[in-house]
Amino acid sequence: MKKSLVELFSKTWFKLSLFFVFLLGVSSFLFYLLEPGFTGIKDFFLALWWTVVTVTTVGYGDIVPSTGAGKILGVVVMLTGIGLVSILTGNLASFLMEKRIKKRKGQLEVNLKGHLVILNWNEFGWEILKKTGLPVVIVAPLEEDLFEQIKAETEKEVYYLNGSPKRENFLKKAKLQMAQTAIILSPDKSKITNDPDQEVLYTLLSVRELAPSIPVFVEILEPQNKSHIIRAGADRVLIRGEATSLLLSQVSVSPFIFTFAYKLLTSSGNLLKIKRLSGEERKMSWKEFKENNREIVPLALCKERATISLSQVLDDNSNLDKFIQEIFDACGVDDTVSSLEPEVVLNPELETSLASFDAVIYMSYV
Repeated sequence: MKKSLVELFSKTWFKLSLFFVFLLGVSSFLFYLLEPGFTGIKDFFLALWWTVVTVTTVGYGDIVPSTGAGKILGVVVMLTGIGLVSILTGNLASFLMEKRIKKRKGQLEVNLKGHLVILNWNEFGWEILKKTGLPVVIVAPLEEDLFEQIKAETEKEVYYLNGSPKRENFLKKAKLQMAQTAIILSPDKSKITNDPDQEVLYTLLSVRELAPSIPVFVEILEPQNKSHIIRAGADRVLIRGEATSLLLSQVSVSPFIFTFAYKLLTSSGNLLKIKRLSGEERKMSWKEFKENNREIVPLALCKERATISLSQVLDDNSNLDKFIQEIFDACGVDDTVSSLEPEVVLNPELETSLASFDAVIYMSYV
């Protein structure tokens, strides 16, 4: 807070704005003291009106100073106002232009919540933009022309930060802590000196340092690096080409299965959607849910990632457990003891209870 105020007071346009307000206040007060009864100044508002009109050199002429002191004040206000308004207007225009240039160059901090953050960029980024319904922030060392192309070819709300996703300051500017999801793509080999999977690992470590609880999906190139990425905190790891291999393997089973899976993945619309379960729906079984939602095709049940805290496993009636909790609270130590990973149950049994699930993946009719 203190740092933000210091930065604000260091801005030229802010100093000029304060001086402008000070000039209006002092000039109005002096005019009110010097001119009562002579020009019909009955309250401070009329004095303020005269000052604003005089400073901006509009000069309506409805209020004219009658005393010598009032006229001298008018001359001072006009001369000061002409220069001040010109400088203030120029600085404001410069500030707005600078902000626009910074936004185009990917140097401006975003102000979002519940968005998607894409770290690094490759050709798969285009598909993510087509499918997502969230505002997107891209953090990558992109060329200006490429980002302009991205903006031109997508109707989504897209923001860009030009820099290394490994650096914490860029992640903070992207409001990573407030994001709904982060996706780390494998970087273009031609633009880096290290191994792509190593770059991904460094980025993941930076993400987990800043936002330990948000879901992070990671793309890597080499299968042998998957275990390292998972240990570093990735929720899900996709190996480049793995999905393609699995898809092609379905040809040996049936060409119809291959065609179905291919169309499902490459459809221009979002065939697969997610529906959060209401309190009433959580009381149902899978069979009852399907019978009550015939307008959709339910496919799977989902459990979100959840953390288990010490207070959830301790007994409130046990003095020892209360003592343990008090020690943790007094030391200010995080009392998280474990976490439950996201889970998807595909085509569950009809009698499966929905009580422990959070959402349903379904396919809408087209």
